[in-house]
Parts: sequence; structure tokens; C-alpha cells
Amino acid sequence: MREKVFAPISVVAGGVFWGVVALFVTQLNKIGLETMDISFIRMLVAAITICIILLIKDKNLFKIKVKDLPIIILNGLCCGVLFNFFYFYTIIHSEASVAVMLLYTSTIFVFIETMIIFKVKITKLQYACMILTILGCVFVSGVIGGDLHIEGISIFTGVMTGFVYGSFTVMTRYLTQKYEALTVTAYCFIVGLISMLPFSNIPHVFTTLSANPSYIPCAIGIGLVCSVCANLTFTWGIKYVRSSTAAILSASEPFTGAVVGMLILGESTEAIKIVGIVLVLCAIVLQAMEKDKS
Repeated sequence: MREKVFAPISVVAGGVFWGVVALFVTQLNKIGLETMDISFIRMLVAAITICIILLIKDKNLFKIKVKDLPIIILNGLCCGVLFNFFYFYTIIHSEASVAVMLLYTSTIFVFIETMIIFKVKITKLQYACMILTILGCVFVSGVIGGDLHIEGISIFTGVMTGFVYGSFTVMTRYLTQKYEALTVTAYCFIVGLISMLPFSNIPHVFTTLSANPSYIPCAIGIGLVCSVCANLTFTWGIKYVRSSTAAILSASEPFTGAVVGMLILGESTEAIKIVGIVLVLCAIVLQAMEKDKS
């Protein structure tokens, strides 16, 4: 009974925790930390925290099969280097609300990849979801009918965020059929952290944070709130709610990202942009209806 009450709240909380990432990114960028520096901080805090959790809960959760290493490494690379780079770059160089909406082009890539890899047929409703998502992202980006002009490179990195996240979703779905969600999450953060090392200016990260100690809570927060708390609350919640319900509730992420961008960070609030956001949210709800029907 308790799970029925708190599980939906937990799923929504996970989406909110992911959705507020722009607050941390913009603050850390103010003190001179660039995309890969912020990504390194996020992975470092998340990896250390999740490893401590696994050590306390059950050391056996670290066990994996050697044959699964390639996909585990690829999953970590997608989550660690590629996703963070594309997503944070889009946030810094365009708008947070634009970045979070372009992220949801991942729906399109998930449909396409599952069709190719798992031979799953795409339904008419799923085609409708893809069309709504594309239209929504076009409106949000200001390409049609808006005064907001986003550079082509930012639109590209935003769409690439969706592609990487879609691929990450497909691989995670496969891995969680063989391992505990905590195990998959831990290795995702560990591989992500290791793969981040060659691309991050680590001395610059620690020097900058030492010179700006008031931003250290922000550095810790992006790892704890937007990675660990987001993953754990969402993963716990979806154990006790239907996948269709979880998909609808997870719309709290793009909604939160849009609200944070427009109301807190002072981004544009054009009508065409609002329409685009609504279209993307409708696509998420329709996708959930399709899952429920299945």
C-alpha cells in the first residue's frame, strides 16, 4: 500500500531531479568551467557515491560477466562522455528549455533502433509520436515562427543528445534484464568517469573550485541530485507502477527543464515555443498510451 502511494511521487521526483540540471550547469559555467569539466565533476561525484552505496548494500552487485564488458563500456561512454558533452554544450550555448526538448528526440531514435535491433514494428501511434516530437522540437528551437535564433551547432548537439540518450536507453534496457539496476548504474558512472579523464582539465577543475569555494555545493549537487538521486528515485518508483504510468510521470523532466529555463534562468517565453513544449509532452503521453495498449 505504501509503495502505491509513494512510487508515483518517486518517479516524478526522479524527473524533477534530472530536469534541474541546467541550474547547476549554468552556475558552474559562470566560474569558468567548460562542458567536459562539468561532466567530469558530475561523473566523479556520482561514481564515488554509487560505489559506496553498493559496498554497503552488497559487494556482489559489482560482479559482471566478461562477455558483457563491451556493451557495458559502450553504455558508460554514451552516458558519460557523449551525453554529458552534447547536453551541457546545448544548455550553455542555447537555452536550457531548448536543450531538454531536443533531448526528447530520443523517442524517435529509440523507435528506430528497437525496430532495427529487436525487429519491433512501429505502429501508427508511434509514427504520430515521432511527428509530434519533431514538430515540437522545431517550434522550440525557433527555426519556424519564432524570434529565438539558435545556432545550427547547438541544434545539432541537442539532437545528438537525443540520439545518444536513445541508444543509452536501448542498451540499459538490455543490461537490466541481466543485472540489478544498481549494478548497471554503477558501471555506467564508473566507465563514464574513466572515459572522461583524457578530455577534462582536472587541475583546472580543482583549482577553480578551490578559488570559488561557494560553488563546491553546486559541484556536489550536480552529481548527487542530478545523477544519484535521480537514478535511484526513478528506478525505485518504476518497480511499483506500470510502465505506461511511469512514462507519463517522467514527463516531469522536460516540464521541469522548461520551467527552470523560462522562469528561473530568464529564457524566452514565446508562444510558438510554448506550443512546441506542449507537442513534445503530448508525444510522451501518447507513447505511454501505446505502451499501455501493448
